[in-house]
Amino acid sequence: MAEAVGHVPRTAQGSDAPGAEAGERAPDTFDLRAVYDRWAPLVRAVVSRRLGDRLDVEDATQLVFLAAWRARDRFDPRRGDLPVWLLGITRHVTADVLAAREREARRREAASRRRLPTAVPDPADDVAARVDLEDELRRLAPERRRVVRLVYGHDRTHVEVAAETGLPLGTVKSHARRGLAQLRRP
Repeated sequence: MAEAVGHVPRTAQGSDAPGAEAGERAPDTFDLRAVYDRWAPLVRAVVSRRLGDRLDVEDATQLVFLAAWRARDRFDPRRGDLPVWLLGITRHVTADVLAAREREARRREAASRRRLPTAVPDPADDVAARVDLEDELRRLAPERRRVVRLVYGHDRTHVEVAAETGLPLGTVKSHARRGLAQLRRP
């Protein structure tokens, strides 16, 4: 947090206020280092419960304290406690991260549904490639070969292949992944 730490000079009034929690001073004395040191474990725990992913937790925790620094002039210790104010920011930051995750998932799903037009292959190249591919596919066990053909040759989803073959979805995924890995080996 060293790079993001900011400190506003303390004024004579309130800088040494007895009993004040770290950072719980007037906005002109907001000590981000002290606030972070004192409240980061609480914020990180709340973020972790909401997001789960370790990298997202670290990023979101940093975003909370960055937002607190930017909004330090709006914090008024007479209106509420610093940890409550930070947890309010935490709630908004985690909601933003979760919304971004959902948007990204929708974008990926939409992108996977789009088919890009492919160039028309030369028929001679196509025949040679199919002969080579058939030779390579013969190295696979029959069930795995069928899954690889359906997934990669017929552009079916794992769910569609599972429904068509009657195999469990996990088995289809394993056959597809391991079959492709086996074909890549010399």
